[in-house]
Formats: sequence, structure tokens, C-alpha cells
Amino acid sequence: MEKFFLFIKEGVSNSSQESSNTGFGISAVSIPMRQLVYMVPSYGKVTLFFKDVNTYDDNHLNNGESIQKTRVDILADYGKEVDLMSSITNMSVNNKESVVSIDAVNNESTVSNVRFSGPDTILIKVIKHPINRETGKVSRITDSSFTAKDTSIQGLDFGSSLNIPLADYNHAGLSSYANGATITSWANDAGATGGASYDISSLTGTPSCLIGSTTGFKEDLKACYFAANENFKGIPIDIQGDYTMYMCVGRGTTPYAHLFGDGNDETYGFAPVSRPRHTFAIRHAGAKGNPAIGSSNNTDDSTSSYEFPDGTSLEQSCYVFVVRRDIDNNIYFYNHLGELVSFIPRKDGVTNPNISTSTSGRTDGNLNVTILGASGGSTSNNSYVGTIIRFGVIERDVGHETASDIAKNIYDIYKP
Repeated sequence: MEKFFLFIKEGVSNSSQESSNTGFGISAVSIPMRQLVYMVPSYGKVTLFFKDVNTYDDNHLNNGESIQKTRVDILADYGKEVDLMSSITNMSVNNKESVVSIDAVNNESTVSNVRFSGPDTILIKVIKHPINRETGKVSRITDSSFTAKDTSIQGLDFGSSLNIPLADYNHAGLSSYANGATITSWANDAGATGGASYDISSLTGTPSCLIGSTTGFKEDLKACYFAANENFKGIPIDIQGDYTMYMCVGRGTTPYAHLFGDGNDETYGFAPVSRPRHTFAIRHAGAKGNPAIGSSNNTDDSTSSYEFPDGTSLEQSCYVFVVRRDIDNNIYFYNHLGELVSFIPRKDGVTNPNISTSTSGRTDGNLNVTILGASGGSTSNNSYVGTIIRFGVIERDVGHETASDIAKNIYDIYKP
């Protein structure tokens, strides 16, 4: 009788993945014990390595690339790491049961000395992309000739040419402005697919350029500051279906209000104007009811709990948010750590046949972004007051792992 390992990290959810270089998103896995090649301990942890466990039967690698072995990290009682290894070995060899399991959801294990700590108990990496052995970084090919290409814009790696954004407004587009000067235009990065037709050249008020510690970002990078009722207009972003949106902002003096929106005040997001803190709110074109709302201060839907600020907190000065909507109109929010912190299940004509423009909580409709810094014009109750250094939109759902990587990558670029 063949034996199997069963590792359960978390409950299966809409964000569960089948493979991941980082382990982020893999909820559970079952692996034949015969695939185990070795184990190694480190302080408070044991790592198991498995051969021939991935989603592909063959690989086309460039010189200097390798596919890493699938690995599972298990937290161990401190000082008992080797005892956990011994327990796994004994269960694999001597136990008559066909399954050796570690269940971090129910805190149950058939082996001893596992240190349970929720989903962090287990990290499962079923490798999706090879690495470059020299740099240790993930190596990706982007065309049918297996040619590696640069898929980065201003330090932000999108992982694939398919994920290059339509629009990307970033610090480089502010390089010509002096500290304190009014930003009269913000060019779409030349690497974005939308080109110059997505340049921002219309503004309300006098958005200003800031550099230094007051921005909340790295002191040598320039950012945009919006005072009350200041914003940019004339952005032609209009996306139907799935998308991915990302932004890096400072500590807003209001609870972030509407960072983006349209002139009709239909599309807007994502902050809690007159709503509880730790709330993400988003609405799309054609909707006039209350927005779709998700909370981040819980672990519902296998999310991570995240204490989202209320505009007066001083815990952070650099905030990153990635928002993705999948093809089924489910909406996901990620923080600067790449954690999925909120999930809003679909609410559209498929799930609600009686849906109308006034239906609350809709997740469908076009992402129509014509304003950055407000929605529906410039009024004090929805105007964002604070700094912003990057905002971009991709015309597709990049998926769980890439969205997480983008969030972490942005934070590494801009954190002070």
C-alpha cells in the first residue's frame, strides 16, 4: 500500500493555487512518500524536499536555470526539530496507516513536535518557474522561442509581457518637478501599453511635487501631494471584465476617501468615507447603490487580518494596495506584504437576476477611471488628501501569486 503525506495549510478558498514559487496561495497538498528525498532542520522549522512534484512533465531551461524541488516547511517545537524529523521518518516507515497528515486548520497531526501557528504552520512551494542559479531570482520566458525578456517598469516586475499595464503613473514621471512645484502633467510611463494617450494633463487645484521625508516614501523619490479638492482629470481608463489595479500611497489625512473614480461618481474606490476603518469599498460604472464592501480585520475566506489605518494612525507611512477582479467578478485586495486581506464575492446578474443600477454591493460594471484623487468631481467629502507615488491598471486578472508579488515588489521600491 502506497503511503502519502497530507499537508493542510488553510481552508480552500477562491484564492487557492495549484503551484507557487513563494508558497503563497497553496492551501493543501498530498504527496506520495516515495517522492521525499531529504529533510533538513533549522531553528524552529523542518523542511522536506520532494522530487518530481510539479505541474509540468518536461521543462525547457536556459543555461544557468534550474527547477527547484518542491518543498514543505513545517514549524517545529523549538529544540525538537530533529525529533520531528524522527517522527516523520518513523511514521513513514513503520506506521501501518496510508496517510501521514499535518492539519494546520484543526491543529491535528499524526507526527509529534509540530508547532501549530495557524496557516503559518506550513508553507508549501510547488515550483512554477525556474530560478537563475547565479542570482537566485525567478527566471521567466515570455515568448514561444523561450526568450527571457525584461518585464519590468521602473523596478516593478510584472512577471510576464501579458501583465504589462495599460497605464502606470510613477515617480519617474515627476522627475522634472522641483520640490513644492505644481504638477501640471503626469506622463504615462513609456513602458506601459497605453502610451502617451493616457498621459495626465488636466488638473483641479494645484497638486504639488514633494521629495524627502514628508512624502512617507524613500527620500530620494518624488511623489504627488493632493490637498483637499485637488485631483487629476481626463484619464481614459475604461476596462470591462477582469483587471488588476495597484497603488502606493502615503498616510492620508482623511481615511483615504476616493483615490480614484469617474466624473459620474459611479466608479470609485476604495476607502471608507463614513464607513468603519479596515474597510475596502469599490464600485464600478453603471452602479448607483452602495459600493461592494470588504473588511480586512478578520480571517474570513482564508484572508490575513490586516489593521487598515483610519487616517490618523502612525503605524506606517507607505501603503501598498493591489486590487484584482477575476473573470467571475470576485474582487480581491492585497496589502504591502502581499497578503490577501479582503475578499468580496461576486454580485452580478448571474448571482442576482433582479440586479439593477440601485442594487448595493455590485461587483460588476466597467472600471472607468477618469479622475485620480477623487470621484464625481472635487468635493471635500470624497477628495483624497495625502501623497501618492504610483498608480497603475492592468487589463487582466494577473492571478493570486503575481498580484501578491506586485504588492511586495512595490513596497520594496518605495518603503522608507
